[in-house]
Amino acid sequence: SRLVRARGISNPESRGFAAAILGNGVRMSAQDTVPYAIWCSIMHIDDFERAQWLALSAGGDRDTLCAIVGAIVASYVGKEGIPERWAEYRERLPDWHARP
Repeated sequence: SRLVRARGISNPESRGFAAAILGNGVRMSAQDTVPYAIWCSIMHIDDFERAQWLALSAGGDRDTLCAIVGAIVASYVGKEGIPERWAEYRERLPDWHARP
C-alpha cells in the first residue's frame, strides 16, 4: 500500500512528507524502507548523486536507503552515470570478484 501512495508524491521537495508516509527505515523493516527508497530512485532515476542525497536527507536507516537507491539508479545510469569522484572513494572489490 505504501508503494501505491508513493505514486501520488511527485515532488522531490516533499521528502519529509514522503518519509512520513512511506517510512525511512527507522522501524528496521522492508515495509518501512523499500517504498521510500523506490520513491527516491524514481524521483532522480537519471541522476545518481541527486538520488543518493534525497535518500540521505530522510534520516532513518540511511545506509540501507542509500544502498537500495544506489543499486536501482546505477542499474539505470550504468557505470558511466556514477560520479567519478564517488567511484574513486568507494570500497574496492576483492580480487576474486574480477572477471577473467
